[in-house]
Amino acid sequence: NGDAVINAGDRVTAVLKLRFKSLALGNEGSTIKASIASLDTNVVDAEGTDSLDNTQLSGAAVGDVHTLRTKGLSTDMTSGDAAVTVGQNALDDYATYTMKVDVTAFNQEVYVPTSAATALSYSLVDGAGVAAVAGTRSVTLTSTANEDTVGYFHVSEGETKTFTLKVTYTPGAANTAARLQLNSISFNKIAAAPNQTQTTLPATDYRTDVVTAVN
Repeated sequence: NGDAVINAGDRVTAVLKLRFKSLALGNEGSTIKASIASLDTNVVDAEGTDSLDNTQLSGAAVGDVHTLRTKGLSTDMTSGDAAVTVGQNALDDYATYTMKVDVTAFNQEVYVPTSAATALSYSLVDGAGVAAVAGTRSVTLTSTANEDTVGYFHVSEGETKTFTLKVTYTPGAANTAARLQLNSISFNKIAAAPNQTQTTLPATDYRTDVVTAVN
């Protein structure tokens, strides 16, 4: 009758599978996650040899965030490095962050601006996620993708290309700790201003280590 039987003392894994139809452009990139906020008899219909009540069912579960796309791009961070260079004078230490991300185009062509300011959303944050405000930044974006049209990297449907983000950060304040966090990549299916954004999730997979500029 479809019941799942769990013997006393056993532990089982439950998996939620979701199938969705093609998405309207405005819904491409939507994110979902599954969760059980409070495990009790109002959420789980259970029965057993002993009577079950709210005091015998406990716990909660939250799944990973997933991005829904029927076309566009997918990402995979392959490396993230962070290093501090010690200067000769006061308050001139600086950090260099280098992040490599593989971008795969599926079911469409993908054009990503060569300008990091247009193509990417990134943050410099400390270990607690607090944004680093002070200081200066130098940012470059390079790729193994061809620049078929000036100002845009082109990833053909089915291809995977590597994008490299390099950020040099001089905080100008002693003992500044920060890491590079990549938040999203913007793109279009033609060589034009981006009209779609792919959020890079989970966030913990798209960040470098924290390093400290001491002086």
